[in-house]
Amino acid sequence: MDNTHDHKLLKLIVGAAVAMMVISAIALFVIHNSVSDSLQVWVLLLTSTVATVLVMSALHAALLQLYNAKSESEQKAKQDARIDSLTGIGNRKHIIEELDQVCAATTEHPSHALLMMDLNGFKRVNDTLGHQYGDDLISAVAHRLSKWLPGSALGRLGGDEFAVIVEAKDEAELSEKCDYVSNVFEEPFRLSGGDCPAAGSIGACLIKNKYQASEILRLADLALYDAKENKRSFRIFDKAMSKLHDRTTRLTEDLQSSLETGEGLFVEYQPIVSTTGQIEAMEGFLRWRHHELGLIRPLETIALAEKFQLIGDIDRFVAGTVLKAAQEHPDLRLCINVSGLQLLDEHFPTWLGEQAKAYGVPPSQLIIEVSEVAIAERLPQFATAFEVLTKLGCEVAVDNFGRNPTSVAELRRIGVSMVKIDREVLLTAQKQRNISILRARVDLAKTLKMKVTATGVDTEPLEAIAIQAGIEWIQGFNKGIPGKLPAVLKVKNAA
Repeated sequence: MDNTHDHKLLKLIVGAAVAMMVISAIALFVIHNSVSDSLQVWVLLLTSTVATVLVMSALHAALLQLYNAKSESEQKAKQDARIDSLTGIGNRKHIIEELDQVCAATTEHPSHALLMMDLNGFKRVNDTLGHQYGDDLISAVAHRLSKWLPGSALGRLGGDEFAVIVEAKDEAELSEKCDYVSNVFEEPFRLSGGDCPAAGSIGACLIKNKYQASEILRLADLALYDAKENKRSFRIFDKAMSKLHDRTTRLTEDLQSSLETGEGLFVEYQPIVSTTGQIEAMEGFLRWRHHELGLIRPLETIALAEKFQLIGDIDRFVAGTVLKAAQEHPDLRLCINVSGLQLLDEHFPTWLGEQAKAYGVPPSQLIIEVSEVAIAERLPQFATAFEVLTKLGCEVAVDNFGRNPTSVAELRRIGVSMVKIDREVLLTAQKQRNISILRARVDLAKTLKMKVTATGVDTEPLEAIAIQAGIEWIQGFNKGIPGKLPAVLKVKNAA
């Protein structure tokens, strides 16, 4: 309600009060002065009464107008509270209220479903093109969804995440709806800065009468997570996803606990052997033996650590354990695997140098490994970390080499002194019966005075391919390698 209306109401209230005071004053005057002229009295009383009635009527009308204005204002506030300010579509509150209504009306057989979707790689859009560009893209997606899904309960849950309630009685119909909505992302979105291609993932869940809004959102989110993990355009929730989610939640909590106590975590070592049978180094790999589930697959452990931001703790645990081994085996070179994210932490190389000094381990005894996949598109960013490590005296190696078209010369320029050829590269050369490309890369690395190791060598034919290509160091579980040590180096974990 504006100030003009407030001022008018105040004037009416004051007027009504004045009129009542006038009537009271006349009554007192008559009583006090014993006025005998009744006509005069009645005229005064009638005039003041009429004036009071008029003022009170106006006051009533103003109060009624105030009530209506307040009701409209409250109604608008409720509506605004359900609208996303950026896109103009519904927000999370709107979706939850709509879900509550659908749940209440759902009987034994489903009639509706929830689709939850987000944009793939949206963070990269924000980081590279700016938040305004990201906001424009979100608004464009919301506009297109509104156009494609008229009459549906549509909302933005936050960030780049949207939700819509659609009619669907079974998984077959829901699959058709998901397929239809996924086509929203086929055409680029027209923004002020030009056309912007975008891809999205969808997670869906049928709404059943036993569910509440929060549960439906959770299940659709699980399906969305599964779609993104498996690079699918959409996934419909099933019980297997729930079991996987429960396992992931449990393992994440237990991994965090194990990192705090050290219980169940250990490092297993694999030798790197020259073709002459000489042990050149040992590489440490994290292993986790769960107290109930037994040995957890290494890839699952690392995936959990990366997803839930525990990889830094993992890297530090492995580094500390390997340094302990290096202390106990001063004549043996040891490799430490480090995640790309950890190497981008400017404090990690310094921390590693301090830890090596504390253990009395010369940095030259250490080989720091990072996967080519992690650094392929960001070589300049890793150059600083590599420079610090090489100044410390550590050797830097790139693991899983050959999966990306990374330049050997560029790696050498930023301080890498070893490349470890990925097993898939050996398998490709074996399948094609052509080692010329592999041989050329190996020769170039040697020309640049880089060491070359073949990894994942678990058969004699793969070992033969590696040797034919001129690779002199072999790593893997092939028993045919002369003088190979047992895979596990018996050293205690770091305290």
